[in-house]
Amino acid sequence: ARIIDAARWSPSCFNAQPWRFHTSSAATFNDFFDLLVEGNQGWAKDAAVLGFITVRKHFAHNGESNPYARFDAGAAWMALALQAQHEGFHSHGMGGIHADAAADYLGIDVAQEEVVMGFAIGRAASQDSLTDEQRAAETPNTRHSLDDIWLTR
Repeated sequence: ARIIDAARWSPSCFNAQPWRFHTSSAATFNDFFDLLVEGNQGWAKDAAVLGFITVRKHFAHNGESNPYARFDAGAAWMALALQAQHEGFHSHGMGGIHADAAADYLGIDVAQEEVVMGFAIGRAASQDSLTDEQRAAETPNTRHSLDDIWLTR
């Protein structure tokens, strides 16, 4: 609950908090697992929790389209990921999901809500349990230089 609660405090346009976090239970874990593409199932098979983030497409206060909903959900995801790390867990965000099937499974009205991403939360696996491909992916990613992303005019 503390991990999800951290996301709740994230900033959002008009404080709309358009995100929803749908998480698995022991009974639904395999259903959530099947909604991930095969490449992400390797990361997720031993997770404690799987989930999907959805966003409401329109503001509740006026019914207008919310063009910032996905951006706001990204802020909430970051807060969740940081809190998970603080709690001693690892989180892994996943774009490789079967979004349409996830929407059906979650029973969301796709005219009003959108599945944005999947995620896994759990303890880090030992290096011995990883495949060569997963071990290689554990190597820190290169980042753009600060000069590439910070443009002062």
